[in-house]
Amino acid sequence: MSMLNTILGAKSRFFNVDKNPILKWVLTKSFYSQFCAGEQDIEVRKTLDSLKSQGFAGVILEYGAEVIAEDTADYSRDNIGSWRRGILETINMTQEGDCVGFKWSGMGNEALRLLKANEKPSGRVEEAVKDVCDAATAKSVALLPAAEPQHANPAVDAWNLMLSKQYNRNGRTVIYNTYQCYLKSTPSTLARHLGNASQEGFNLGIKLVRGAYLHSEPRHLIWETKSKTDQVYDDIAEFLVKSDHSTPIPFTSTNATPFPAISVCLATHNEESVKKVEKLRKTQVQTGKPLINLSYAQLQGMADEVSCRLLQTARLANDMPGIEDVPKVYKGISWGPIGLCLNYLLRRAAENKEAVERTVTTKVAMRQELWRRIARGFS
Repeated sequence: MSMLNTILGAKSRFFNVDKNPILKWVLTKSFYSQFCAGEQDIEVRKTLDSLKSQGFAGVILEYGAEVIAEDTADYSRDNIGSWRRGILETINMTQEGDCVGFKWSGMGNEALRLLKANEKPSGRVEEAVKDVCDAATAKSVALLPAAEPQHANPAVDAWNLMLSKQYNRNGRTVIYNTYQCYLKSTPSTLARHLGNASQEGFNLGIKLVRGAYLHSEPRHLIWETKSKTDQVYDDIAEFLVKSDHSTPIPFTSTNATPFPAISVCLATHNEESVKKVEKLRKTQVQTGKPLINLSYAQLQGMADEVSCRLLQTARLANDMPGIEDVPKVYKGISWGPIGLCLNYLLRRAAENKEAVERTVTTKVAMRQELWRRIARGFS
């Protein structure tokens, strides 16, 4: 992480990965190969085929362009054009049922200015967004815009809802919105959006995460403890899976009446959160309750024990006739030139550190199981 921070902040030619082959090699063999699909179309397609051969229902492929700094003196059209080309190329690499992730701020300074001021997309931004949404719709690919730092999220929500009203119709969910459960405002935000979807008749796409900007957000905006964030995540996930309009949305006094059509992506590396939802879905099947459109997602190179267990459950379910709930598991992965992906890699490295801390118990258990099998082999 310290190395990536140094590279991002440096002006020296030595830290330019496109001009320093040794540095590029180090990053390729460490961070890049862990989290990213490749730099070129052929590499990316090979990686995606490999993931799907393992049983993943699809991928969340993300173009690695992220804005590192804001320079309000230059509202360049080139940033918008390169973002548009990158996302369209990403959609072209995917197949029906896949997803494409990105950040609106990846369009650069003009988009950053609009987001920060909570303004609607400008003409140039709107044109690029329309091209991307139309391409995704034509290919039956979902779009998952990532959350941004909280100062930009009101505009991100507004843009995503505007597009949802247009594209999430007739049982199709093209646009998702990301809800960060470490924010105190998330329950009320979700309540408003469910109400909007219900009143205006569009499907609400919900990507539920714990949060990606813990160390940079103003502290008063975030729940006091991690356990509180875990509780909020699990309670909201349960509420969405049940889709029961007779009960208030967790941590609000608002009911979703009538409940809109929803598609939910549980993007989490937390094993307990996944197991709680699996248990609830099993009960729903046994009692004849309707099931929402639900998927699970983990990042490439992280929480593989969670993904693999879900894949095993899916394989067993596919082998048993009459099983109604087969887990749909996705892997999130980025692609693009290493220099372009640096900020993405920094965020992934920070999240990976926390994920490793969360999976210490799993590593210990795997080590114990390995020694148990070795001992049994000699007995």
